[in-house]
Amino acid sequence: MKRLYDRAGYLLLAFGFLFVLFVAFHSDDWLVMMWRGLLILFTGGRSDPAG
Repeated sequence: MKRLYDRAGYLLLAFGFLFVLFVAFHSDDWLVMMWRGLLILFTGGRSDPAG
């Protein structure tokens, strides 16, 4: 059973990665918004890393 779960996890990761690539190539605004969201998460709520 564990092997089945591992394989499903890898498939989910692969599909998620492909989806992100697809959306990134077709919509720059979405990529910019996602990047800003990641920056906000990593900087603890501040919109600019330098501040």
